[in-house]
Amino acid sequence: MRPNLPGLPGEAPSPVRHLPLAALPPLYLLLARFDSTNMNIYLIFLIYTTIVAISCLYLFLNRTGGFHPPLLFGTAILSALPLIAAGPVFSVDILRYAWEGRVQNLGFNPYVYPPAHPMFESETLNRGVDLPGMTAVYQPLALMAFRLLAAIAPLPAFFKAIFFCFALGTARLLMLDKRSFGTIGAFFCLLPLTLIEIGWSGHLDVIGIFFLVFAVRLLKQNRGFLCGLMLACSAGTKFLPLILAPAFFLRMPRGERAWFVAGLSAFPLMHIPFLDAGYGLVRSLSLYSVYWAHNGFLYNALDWFGLPNLTVRLTLLCVFGVIWFFLQLRVRNVVDLIFLTFLALILCSPTAFPWYLLWLVPFGLRRFPVTTIVFLSGSFYTYWTEAVFLDTGVRYESALIRNLEYSAALATLCFEFMILRLAGYRLFRRSGHPTGHLK
Repeated sequence: MRPNLPGLPGEAPSPVRHLPLAALPPLYLLLARFDSTNMNIYLIFLIYTTIVAISCLYLFLNRTGGFHPPLLFGTAILSALPLIAAGPVFSVDILRYAWEGRVQNLGFNPYVYPPAHPMFESETLNRGVDLPGMTAVYQPLALMAFRLLAAIAPLPAFFKAIFFCFALGTARLLMLDKRSFGTIGAFFCLLPLTLIEIGWSGHLDVIGIFFLVFAVRLLKQNRGFLCGLMLACSAGTKFLPLILAPAFFLRMPRGERAWFVAGLSAFPLMHIPFLDAGYGLVRSLSLYSVYWAHNGFLYNALDWFGLPNLTVRLTLLCVFGVIWFFLQLRVRNVVDLIFLTFLALILCSPTAFPWYLLWLVPFGLRRFPVTTIVFLSGSFYTYWTEAVFLDTGVRYESALIRNLEYSAALATLCFEFMILRLAGYRLFRRSGHPTGHLK
């Protein structure tokens, strides 16, 4: 079996392998001192680059999976604590999470009533919410989670703490199934972007990632109903995992497929409590699909030719559809399939915020560790846009940063494809449909 990361043979002595961990909590503590009123983006980038370098050194020294779980999880918790306690800097989505939980507890449907509705003038929690005129864009299970957490404590720090528990849970699931996810999967909870996007900014994506990893484990155990249910829960936070349903269905034994569909039917059932919103269920999501754009690679490439916005988006949708269809038929392993599908989606999407890339991590660390780490590490530098916005009030993307980020990721992807090919690993099937034994 090839090692997860290329490097010299052998392992360093145990104390040396874990020594880099000692430097991480103080650096995250230093990073947490910055906020939207006190931002030196160049100093933040310097600290972040140092964190990435130390993390990569630790990962290299432990490339064969020699993690000490208590030390790994303990370092992750110590690193996350100051970020959880600090206010969000690069994204204020966490404020909307808390508000949409609060508004449900007041008896209102967040798909109908935006934060800026006149009846909420006396509220304080909706102040600071981004785009206050928009209704909820998140899926029903996410809103149910917001409601539960807001009923306990409508505080961003509490939300972030719970989300980070899901990150630890995801790392534990990856650790339990090294054959499927690789020997370095547990590093998910200590990746710099994981700590920043979940511990500092508090993005809910980690809940969907947790359920998707769980669904993959259940798929390999041929447990149709529970697998479908976990996939429905993942889609209940962000609907995109639904594009994986055909792959799961085809890899499920015939006798379990009906049970899988029964479990997956939980997804439409989640919408029942919110049906009074009518079109409001998808209003904000449709606006997002048509008008949002941030750091999209192919989108900006086509937009450079001056094509109409809708034409560019429909073209990219068709391109992704062709890639999706090819991957469903030809990729052998379901973990590889998920990674390549999400990677294609990010490349074709007009919007590619850094936290979107977290969906790649559990499924890329086995076959494509260098690509995964390079892509994630480089995406943070696109926050230069937010620094410019705080200074000038104008959002301006750096084409240089974007092109460097994607070029590095695609170059390492080609390199790892070549390494896999030379190692004799067949990523793609020659013909036919995927079957159960190719999970």
